[in-house]
Amino acid sequence: MIETRSSLTIVSSKYDGRFRFSMDVDLLYSSSSLLLARGRPGRVIRRADASWVIPYWSLEYLPLNRPYNIVSFFTPEGAIHQHFCNVLTSPRLTDGVLSYVDLDLDVVVLPDGTYRVEDREEFERNARALSYPPRIVSLAETAVRDLVRLVEEPGHLFSCTRFDEAERLLLSLYAEQAAHDGEPPSD
Repeated sequence: MIETRSSLTIVSSKYDGRFRFSMDVDLLYSSSSLLLARGRPGRVIRRADASWVIPYWSLEYLPLNRPYNIVSFFTPEGAIHQHFCNVLTSPRLTDGVLSYVDLDLDVVVLPDGTYRVEDREEFERNARALSYPPRIVSLAETAVRDLVRLVEEPGHLFSCTRFDEAERLLLSLYAEQAAHDGEPPSD
């Protein structure tokens, strides 16, 4: 397990600005284009109407330059529960808070490698009701295609079935990203 560097608060809202949820995770790595985080079992997710405890570990791949993030959930014993990919826009990191606009669509990848795109009807309904501009609709559809392509490629995070295996892969993604960014790891 890699060492925690600091905490990160994640805040999600809907396109019209309505608060969706917030939660705290451990920040493992930060660069100008990528955050890696770990969520511990027992952390609280806060919503406007309720809060609940998440019983799973999570590893969170949070690119700041892509219209999605990938959250991999693992049982307390370390087995994969599922990979959950959020389609989003406008990720911003300010003073230890990562905020983004949720665009409804999600890609869920199950332990056996099968996947499904969720919330298509919600996306279409909100696109009409909230007047998503054509560029936002296009961004969301491109994100789904990109995620499906990643799911179907061998050797990506989605092939990981154990927490330790996924953490090692994230570290290799981190090293690759750090080399690409030309930045040293943050302390």
